[in-house]
Amino acid sequence: MESDVDWDMRIKQSMVGVGEGTKAIADWPFDPPLPAESTSSSIKGALDPQPRPYGDKWDLLWIGHCGSSANGDGRIYAFNDTAAPDDDHAWAYGNRPADGHRPPGTRIVYQLDTTVCTTSYAISNQGAHKFEKIFQQANSPIDLKIWDACANNPKLACLAVWPQVISMAESRGNIKHTEGGLSFGHEIVEEKIVAGKSIQVSSRVNANLGTADNGPDGWTWEWRDGDKTEERKKKDAEAEAESNKKEEEDKEQEEK
Repeated sequence: MESDVDWDMRIKQSMVGVGEGTKAIADWPFDPPLPAESTSSSIKGALDPQPRPYGDKWDLLWIGHCGSSANGDGRIYAFNDTAAPDDDHAWAYGNRPADGHRPPGTRIVYQLDTTVCTTSYAISNQGAHKFEKIFQQANSPIDLKIWDACANNPKLACLAVWPQVISMAESRGNIKHTEGGLSFGHEIVEEKIVAGKSIQVSSRVNANLGTADNGPDGWTWEWRDGDKTEERKKKDAEAEAESNKKEEEDKEQEEK
């Protein structure tokens, strides 16, 4: 993971769901059950795989990014997660999954299509061997190289999560992107602790304030469920104004 990341205080519950999702997608079709005659503990121990909370058939798991979309032909796994931001609070500098891919109140795991920013990702042992060969010819930014490999190499099993579990936060350590990006083209002069994009209960903020051990009632929340973003308030106000204007126009037409 990068050095300027942030995650929700409830990340454990999120990652449990991510693990179930990776197994449901990458491990499918599932291995056949052990034969009934394999009752000996020594035989069973030799045949049973070691516990792997995230499965063992994926090559790359992208849990932190600044934009991602799902492969339209791939499978999608949704799980309930109270730490997942709603669509208005979810953040992406790039793409996001298409409408309808994520039911409200859930987070999804899917076979990725496009994904940018290497905020946080995991590579399995088998994946490392594959990417080692791919990166012998590295001629583009690492996130674009990984994205291209995952999207075009059918031998790679690449999964992503939306909304991202680990996000990036503005700090003086961010690279100044000339075309925008996380620092939006401006230089951050004064260091301050702020929450990562789309993170409702920031670990960075709560650790800095000393409230991380206080539990949900004592945590600092960036927003509460049901709160509207400023962008949403603006859109709603514009829609209401447009509706009122149309009503007045219709009324004037009736009077004529």
